[in-house]
Amino acid sequence: MIDITIFKGINSLYDFYKMTFNKYSNNKFDGISITYKEAFDMAKSRAAKMQQLGFKKGDIIAILALNSTDWLITYIALTSMGVIALPLDTNLKADNYNKMLDQVDAKAIFISKEFDYKPKNCKVFEIDINKEENLLPGFKEVEIYAEDLATLLYTSGTTGNPKIVQLTHGNMFKASIGGNRFVDVKEGSLVLCMLPFYHIFGLHSTFLATFGVGSGYISQPSLNGLDIIKSLADNEINVFPAVPKLWEMMLDGIIDKVKNSSKIKHAIFMFNLKHGGILKKIGLGIIPKIIFKPVHKVFGEKIEFLITGGAALKKEYYKYYYNMGFKIMEGYGLTETTSAICASDRHNYNPGQSGRPLPGNQIKIINPNPKGIGEISFKGHNVFPGYYKNQEATDKVLTTDGWFKTGDLGYIDKKGSLHVTGREKNLIVLDSGKNVYPEELEAFYSDSKLISDIAVFGIMVNGSETVFAVIVPIKANITYKELKLEITRLGRGLPTYKTVKDFAISVDPLPKTTKRTNINSKIIDNLEQGLYNRGEGEAGIEKELTANDPKKIAIINILKDELKSKKLYCSQNLRDFNIDSLGSMNLIVQLEVKLSIKIEEKIFSAAENLENLTNYLSICKRGEGRTTFDELINGKIETKSVAFFNPIFELLLVIFRFLSKILWKVKIYNKENEIFTNSIIAINHQSLLDIMILLSSLSYKIRKDIFITGKKELKFLKFLFPGISYIFVDRKNNAIPALKAGADILRQGKSLIIFPEGTRSSNGVLKEFKTGAAFLAKELKKTIIPMTINGAFKIFPKNRLFPRFITKEKITLTIGKKINPVNYKSIDRLNSVLFNTIKGELILRN
Repeated sequence: MIDITIFKGINSLYDFYKMTFNKYSNNKFDGISITYKEAFDMAKSRAAKMQQLGFKKGDIIAILALNSTDWLITYIALTSMGVIALPLDTNLKADNYNKMLDQVDAKAIFISKEFDYKPKNCKVFEIDINKEENLLPGFKEVEIYAEDLATLLYTSGTTGNPKIVQLTHGNMFKASIGGNRFVDVKEGSLVLCMLPFYHIFGLHSTFLATFGVGSGYISQPSLNGLDIIKSLADNEINVFPAVPKLWEMMLDGIIDKVKNSSKIKHAIFMFNLKHGGILKKIGLGIIPKIIFKPVHKVFGEKIEFLITGGAALKKEYYKYYYNMGFKIMEGYGLTETTSAICASDRHNYNPGQSGRPLPGNQIKIINPNPKGIGEISFKGHNVFPGYYKNQEATDKVLTTDGWFKTGDLGYIDKKGSLHVTGREKNLIVLDSGKNVYPEELEAFYSDSKLISDIAVFGIMVNGSETVFAVIVPIKANITYKELKLEITRLGRGLPTYKTVKDFAISVDPLPKTTKRTNINSKIIDNLEQGLYNRGEGEAGIEKELTANDPKKIAIINILKDELKSKKLYCSQNLRDFNIDSLGSMNLIVQLEVKLSIKIEEKIFSAAENLENLTNYLSICKRGEGRTTFDELINGKIETKSVAFFNPIFELLLVIFRFLSKILWKVKIYNKENEIFTNSIIAINHQSLLDIMILLSSLSYKIRKDIFITGKKELKFLKFLFPGISYIFVDRKNNAIPALKAGADILRQGKSLIIFPEGTRSSNGVLKEFKTGAAFLAKELKKTIIPMTINGAFKIFPKNRLFPRFITKEKITLTIGKKINPVNYKSIDRLNSVLFNTIKGELILRN
């Protein structure tokens, strides 16, 4: 049991606040500028104002706002004066808020500017602290006891008789102090507050559980991946709490990025991801440490540990993060247990377990079966006193001697750690008497590369209980037949009674609770209404992209025109229409012109589907100044064409030219076409030798005005060979930076080398040309000189580390006649002519 002396002198949250704010008065409360002393002064000022307006201990006041420092200060102010705080879910409709406020007879509500909501029967205050011109003195301390209510939290909807959890001051400060004794957060830690404060996980595990050691709080109201990465980059975060789905999405995104960059890098990355733990044990930990250093840079070098909760983190992902060198603390708890009541030891590798009870709490398993699995129940400091004005619901979960029955199933291992196996109400009992735990199957089947999400439950089929699933495929075009084969294949690894016998497909995300767990009742309702596909047809039932808002309707109509489709669907994305990065830019231009808006290309490209894209476009501000197209073609020149004579590089080219003629019999055809005055040189790409063959074939007098754009990963060449005509661009999956740099070079009267294939050929066959060269030529009215290199692939194919030095193969370089873009009506036609010209030379020289 916990040493109760650590609570000496603390009877309420206000006592806890006062002790901590005074102890760490100079720490930064917001992690940036507001000190603990200033934050406490602001909170007492807000409390004083509310007291002067007549609000008193026991009144209920709501908070409806996104995560912010103002949110936390307001919560501190309310609970310091004995008011009961009611945090509201920011994702509900106004009618829901009206019902919730009426049900508890709320006296007032603090609202942030993002919400245009006007309650009917209570006073409204702006949550923004900056609206208060002066700090008001005169806060009067009131007698508050541990058993007094501090917070109300809705847990199960807003209709009928919803359950409202009551949490006392004792619940909150004892769980905080005792929990921190277990977790051992270092003093002055910087915490990323991404989990919503209206949820107990965000309010307690992120804020109060770390507050007692003077932590700073970086509020992160946006769940957009780019915004999260920016917050991590801008702040030296030490503690990062999140739900499992976010950990999975972040790692999946990192893996996809590595996969797109290089097959070899991806193979090395995945090997270390899967076996990094073994490498550490045998003394080779330096290898995964080097491999995963870029990932640690994304999260921040100061990360102490990650927190996961709200649902179980898949063992696979737990292992991956551990192998990457991250410490993970996994917690288990409910709103009724003041967030986490169990937690694992972050210093040890322990996937699949929720850990031991936090100090001041006990655990037992009610009615265990022969395997030790039964209902999980708790007793102690964290356990709530009951539901607000709902004795019937309270009596169902709280025993007369104070044990809280969670409704979850699990067992306790020999070391005293809890393992959660599922929800008692979700348990599927088959006619054979066998028990099936849906959560276990959901974790098993979700490892499939075809499945994005899955819900497993029991339904009656022909009078018998059957294991059924609703599946969200990873791509909208995956068919029922494909998934059926996958379910059958995976089922071979399970006992027959556990396998999914039938399933339906959903294109839309499955209904979830705030903890990101499936709402099976809603899923079953949708199934019965025919909203999911249960037949042998194509993928799930598509939701057509429609709107009522005039602006969104206009956006959808433009998208239909540009994408040449009579119907668009919410789950589709631009890749479904074969829109590459250049096509994306053209689409941006059309949307900017037709809608008179300014589009941020990074946000546009990051949209997961057409529904998200439409939502983003609808909030874009009116365009001021140039469009993306204007900036590209006529904007300020940002890339300077600076190059100078480098004797070392020139010597290298002479040596290369000499050796290449001896080793590979390099021959240049049509030298008379070697007139490169402010032109685009378009050449096919067979090997790493190509650029050296081309450059070494030209004299310095010609070459000094020819530039080439390359990926920033090759920027080290600039340091090895200063003065070379190389422009390094952070291209990633975006063509615009490269096009802008290329346009800048051409507008300065220089020539530009472009590989229209984009990358080397993997099999020696000419790849489809991207339209970048044709686009620049057409829009800037620059001639294209087609050049064809042949034989380089056989000498130095993509899978070789070094070229063949002893070979009968020869390399030729053919300089074609200029192609004038004004002779062609469209970029596509010009690109086609360029492709066929180079292809014809390849056929001729073979």
